[in-house]
Amino acid sequence: MATGDTSGTLTALGKTFRIVEYMTEHGGSVRITELATALDISKSTVYKHLNTLRSEGYVAKDGVEYRLSPKFVDIGEHVKGSFEPYTQAKPAIDSLADTTDETAGLVLAHDREAVDIYTAIGTHPEACSMATTRHLHCSAPGKAILSTLPDDTVDELLDEQLVSLTEDTITDPGRLRSELRRIGERGIAFARGEQEADINSVAVPVEFPDYRGAVYVAGTASRLSSKRLEEDVPGMVLGTVREIEAAVE
Repeated sequence: MATGDTSGTLTALGKTFRIVEYMTEHGGSVRITELATALDISKSTVYKHLNTLRSEGYVAKDGVEYRLSPKFVDIGEHVKGSFEPYTQAKPAIDSLADTTDETAGLVLAHDREAVDIYTAIGTHPEACSMATTRHLHCSAPGKAILSTLPDDTVDELLDEQLVSLTEDTITDPGRLRSELRRIGERGIAFARGEQEADINSVAVPVEFPDYRGAVYVAGTASRLSSKRLEEDVPGMVLGTVREIEAAVE
């Protein structure tokens, strides 16, 4: 969902990145037919893009499936090492995951999408490993970020068709606006099975000099619910945000 200036750009390269993003969001391993159908690109074009990525070492082929290679991990590690929001937040996120024994993470908004910056997972057997959906309206950190955006930006996002990931995803613009007002007043966002069924999460907005973001904790509904979801964990997340904001100053 890139929203920058598209003048002077290469359409073919844009397709390459769409393919890479789709592979990232769907487990990193896909077939040509799946990509062609999902992205509405011909199979021959998809093949050429994948083959180019493969020749450069960014994609590997296993039978009829293509998967992203470790070169993307290498790039990510180099970027993270010099990316201040990551270095400023990581120690506090690690501590939050240890304290809650759940998944804790930092999400930033970029090009009107939610981007995972760092995730830490507790040691409890039921602690879940999860990636945040790109759609801001489907997750607790996404909604926390939405609650801090200017009204005109929120209106533009809500004017688009809101994707439903589960039967509990909020797709009604009026209902979502009401929830965003409540989040803005309280400073805490909740998601109950809205991104993944039986996964609950809580998030608090956090601001960096050049980015809006949110710190979150997510866990199974059997562990993260009732008072623990609504009172105990939110207090821990708020404390973590204060710790990160102190590191930013």
